[in-house]
Amino acid sequence: MNISEQYPWSKLATELQPQVIDIHIARPSTAPHIDIVIPIVKDNSFKGIAHASLDIAELDKLQQLNTQVKEIETVLVDREGYIITESNSEVTTEKKFDLLETGNVEYNGDIFKWQPTTPGMPEMKRWKKSLYGKKIQISADLPWTLYVTLPTGPYIDFLETSYIKNLVTMQIIAVVGLIISVLVSKRLVTPLLKLTQVTTDLPQKLLYQEIPIGLPRKSRIAEINALTANFQSMVLALQENFTEIKHTNESLENRVKERTQELHKKNQDLSAEILQRRRIESILSDREERYALAISGTNDGIWDWDIQTNQVYYSPTWMRIIGYEDDPLPHTLSTWSDNIHPDDLEATITDVEAHLSGETERFQNNHRIKHRDGHYVWILTKGQRICDESGKPYRAVGTITDITEKKQAEDRSRAAKEEAEIANRAKSEFLATMSHEIRTPMNAVIGMTGLLLDTELNPQQQDFVEVIRNSGDGLLILINDILDFSKIESGKLDLEEQPFNLRNCIEECLDLLAPKAAEKKLELAYLIQSQTPELIVGDVTRLRQVLVNLLSNGVKFTETGEVVVSVTASPQNQDLDSSPKMGCPIPERTECLESNIPCSPIYEIQFAVKDTGIGIPQDRMDRLFKPFSQVDASTTRNYGGTGLGLVISKRLSEIMGGKMWVESEAEVGSTFFFTVVATAVAENSCLAQNSETETILKINIC
Repeated sequence: MNISEQYPWSKLATELQPQVIDIHIARPSTAPHIDIVIPIVKDNSFKGIAHASLDIAELDKLQQLNTQVKEIETVLVDREGYIITESNSEVTTEKKFDLLETGNVEYNGDIFKWQPTTPGMPEMKRWKKSLYGKKIQISADLPWTLYVTLPTGPYIDFLETSYIKNLVTMQIIAVVGLIISVLVSKRLVTPLLKLTQVTTDLPQKLLYQEIPIGLPRKSRIAEINALTANFQSMVLALQENFTEIKHTNESLENRVKERTQELHKKNQDLSAEILQRRRIESILSDREERYALAISGTNDGIWDWDIQTNQVYYSPTWMRIIGYEDDPLPHTLSTWSDNIHPDDLEATITDVEAHLSGETERFQNNHRIKHRDGHYVWILTKGQRICDESGKPYRAVGTITDITEKKQAEDRSRAAKEEAEIANRAKSEFLATMSHEIRTPMNAVIGMTGLLLDTELNPQQQDFVEVIRNSGDGLLILINDILDFSKIESGKLDLEEQPFNLRNCIEECLDLLAPKAAEKKLELAYLIQSQTPELIVGDVTRLRQVLVNLLSNGVKFTETGEVVVSVTASPQNQDLDSSPKMGCPIPERTECLESNIPCSPIYEIQFAVKDTGIGIPQDRMDRLFKPFSQVDASTTRNYGGTGLGLVISKRLSEIMGGKMWVESEAEVGSTFFFTVVATAVAENSCLAQNSETETILKINIC
C-alpha cells in the first residue's frame, strides 16, 4: 500500500496535527473504512506518520452494543452528511442522512421533532410515525455528528392499550354497581310503596273515623320500622285533630249565617257609599279636564314614568315639542333617553339618579333633545319621584318646557357681553398706552418747572411757574391713576412677593400725610393688635398705595378731629405647624423652602381707616367704588379728585386676596375697611422685629 499518494505530506509536515480521513473505499481493503493519520515528530522535525484504518463494520457493532434501550436508534454522520454507521440498518457510504427530505423538523433547543409529510397520510398515523431526537457533535477535532432518535409509535400503542383496558374495567364496575343498586332500591321501596297506599285519601278516612290498615310488616331496616311507628302515632294525633275540626266546622257554619246577615246590611250601606263616590269621581273628572286645558294652554308636555316597568306616558304636547304629534313614538324610557344630545346625556342621567336616590327634593334639568326634523331643541325638564312605604321610588311624574328661544336669547346676550368685554379690554389697553406716553413729557414739564423755580423770578413769574408745577403734579397723579386702573382692567397688574415690616409701612404712609394733617391741625394715629405679625410677605408698594389713598381721603374730608389706622389679624392655617425656621427665607404663599421646615402661618390682615369727617349719606353709598364717580358733583368742585382712587384701592385689595367695604354716617365720619392675605415671616429671621405689642403715634401740631 502506497499511502503517499493519498495524504498531503506537506500539510502534515507543516501543521503537525492528526488528520481524520472521511469514510471511503481504497486499496488494499475494498470495505468502507476510515483512516487516521498521526505525524511523527522528533527533535521538532517531521520524521514520518503513523497510519490506522478503522473498518466501518466494527464501528457499527460497537454502536449496537452501546445502545441499551431497544427503541433508541443512533446514526453517525460525517462532515458531508453521509452515514458512517446506523444502529438498525446495514452500513453504506453512499446514503446521505437528511431528515428534511422525508418530513418536517421542529427544534426546541437541542431536541428536535421529526414528522413525515407524506401526502394523504392521516394525522394520527403521521403522529405515530414521528420521532424525537438529539443532535450531538462528537468533538471539535472530529467533525462527526451523532443523531440519537426515539420513535413515538411504541409509546402511542402502549397508551391505546392502557386506555382500552381501563375503559373495559370501568364498564364492568358500572354494570355491577347498577345491579346492586336495583336490588337495594327494591328492598327499600317496597315498604314505602305500602305506606303510600295506606296514606292515600288519609284525610277522608280520618274524617269518617276509619283506621288505616295494611301498614308494612316489620322490616330489617330500622329506619323503616321507625317511620311506621311514627306514622301510626301521627294517624292517632290527626284523628283527634280532625274530630275537633269537624266540631269547629259546624260552629263556623252557624257564625257564617250570622255574618251573612251582617254583610247584607253592610252591602246596603256600601251601595249608598258607591253613589257618593260616583258623585266625587264626576267632580274629579271635571277638575282633571280643567287641568288638562290649563296644561295645554301653557305648552308644557307631561310625562309619567313607571320605574318598575320603564313604561312612560308622554302627553300629546310632549310629542308636539319634538315634532311627533302626528306619529307618536313608543311610550318607553328610550324614546326620551335615545334622543338626548350626547353632550348632555351624562349630566342628565346623573341628575335623574341623584333625585331617585333622594339627594335632591325635585328633579330639574336643562338639556337638548333631538327634533323629528334633525335639529335639537332645548327643554326644561321638571319632575318629582313617588316612593312606596319602604322609601323606594316606583313612579316619577313631571313636565317639559320648550326653552329654545330663551337659550338663543341667552347666547345672543353672552355674545354681546363678550364683545363688550373685548371692547373694554381694548379701551383699557389704549388708556394704558396713552397714559404711559403722556407721562414721559409730563415728567419733563414738572422737572423743568422745578428747575425754573430755583432761578431768580419776580413774584408774578413765581406765581405762574407754581401754577404750572401744581397743575403738572395733579395731571401726573391723574395719569398714574388711569395707568393703574387700565392695568387692573386688562389683567396685566403683577404683585411682588417680598418680606417687609408692616409697622414701618404704616408709619411711612402717615409721614407722607403728616404735613397736610398739620396744616389742618388733625391728629394721625395707628393701632396694631398684639397678634398681628409685623413681618409679612407681599407687595409693600401696592399696600402703601391703598393706605395712602384712604388716609389722603380721610385728611381731605376731615376739618377737625383725627384719622386713625387700626390693624387686626386672624390666622388662616391654624392646623399647620408654625415653628421657627432657620436662616432668612423669603417664603411663598403656601410653600416651604425646605422639606423639613414647616410652612409659615398665613394671616388675613384687616385694616380700618377711620376719620371724623363729613361722612357719606346712605342714599349715596352706591356711588362709591365706581370708576370716575364721586358722592355728588360738589365733591369734585370743593375737594377735587377723579373718582378712581377708591376703585383702584378696592381692586388692589381683591388682587391681594381680600376685599374692601365702608361704614359711614353723615356729619359723623367714615370708616373704610379692607383686608389682605399674607404670609408671616418667622420671628427669628434676619429681619429685625419690634417687641412692642401696641404702638400709638400721634402728631399734634398747634
